[in-house]
Amino acid sequence: LMEAIRAELASLGEERVVRETGRAMRVFDEFAPQQGILREALPSVVGNAIRPEWVNLPAESSLVAAPDIHAAGNSVQSNTGYWRTQRPIIDYNLCNRCSWICSTLCPDSAIRVDANHSPAIDYDHCKGCMVCVTVCPRHAIEIFPERGVEAGPLAPAAT
Repeated sequence: LMEAIRAELASLGEERVVRETGRAMRVFDEFAPQQGILREALPSVVGNAIRPEWVNLPAESSLVAAPDIHAAGNSVQSNTGYWRTQRPIIDYNLCNRCSWICSTLCPDSAIRVDANHSPAIDYDHCKGCMVCVTVCPRHAIEIFPERGVEAGPLAPAAT
């Protein structure tokens, strides 16, 4: 374990290696009283199953397997707002324009802020996670069912 830590963290400097190996040893020592409680079990046999000698799991290039990390983004082109079942609506009479909170914490960047610090929700990309509702300090963002919200000015439909 110490060799693995040293090899992994060598580029971060000796001080960091010493600190992290010390932490690893403290954790190792914490588990010492548990030694011997769990033991390796014998392989189990399920019916007449025969374990294959090799399972072929071809690995894809990371450019294919992890496009959200390596490939160009396309979220602007994908309107994901239709996933919503509930819609957040801002009551601008309550909003104190601290828009950095809701816009920064929106996981889809679906809240835009204008020059007057007024937030606006991009309903084409808002998935309805309601993070904005939970973080709004003034409770100016309310939840309404997606059905029942009129298409024009965003307000709850009359019932």
